[in-house]
Amino acid sequence: MEQIPNDYAEQLHNQSVNPYSLYTARGKLVINALTDDFFEKIASILNLTIVKLTNHEAIKIERIEIETLTQKELAKIFYAESPVNQFEIIFNSPTSFKQNGEYVLFPTVGLIFQSVMRKYEDLMDGESSIDEEMLHEIETHAKITSYNLRSKYFRVHGQPIPAFVGEIKITIFGANTLISYLRMLLTFGTFSGIGIKSSMGMGAILINERQKDE
Repeated sequence: MEQIPNDYAEQLHNQSVNPYSLYTARGKLVINALTDDFFEKIASILNLTIVKLTNHEAIKIERIEIETLTQKELAKIFYAESPVNQFEIIFNSPTSFKQNGEYVLFPTVGLIFQSVMRKYEDLMDGESSIDEEMLHEIETHAKITSYNLRSKYFRVHGQPIPAFVGEIKITIFGANTLISYLRMLLTFGTFSGIGIKSSMGMGAILINERQKDE
């Protein structure tokens, strides 16, 4: 935030869905810019060699890698016939959801895809609502078929937020169109993060796909 204009930083604080997510893993700081505008605003970060952190030792930047995912590439995923119907979701940083004012310590199909759908609709189409009928269709035809999770707290401004890390497997028992749609959403989710506070280090996911006949 110190690297971007103050007025833009203030604008970000007032948005319902931030146009970025970030997390740290295995010595890497990953910053996902979800809009061209945000990427342009943080372009100066690419020239940094040292990152100074509050109450922490400075971090030396040894290498910068850039990976892109375009809307056109997402569309190709949606329109292509998916060869998979099982997805392993690895929660790469502590993840949590909030429902009815309370933190939720176990992921459900509804919470996962509701979160990604909301981020996608807001950033891509400027819509703050999601298709409830589609969400019901997803909850009907997708199930968590295995999981290996453990609880882990994530501190924000010194306050511990109950969360979880680990992995789950989701199997989709539906038409190829639904499978392709969910594959696209999960691909987007690897950039947007899922759940709460993905702009502060939470909710980072990785996806592994499994063949239909496995």
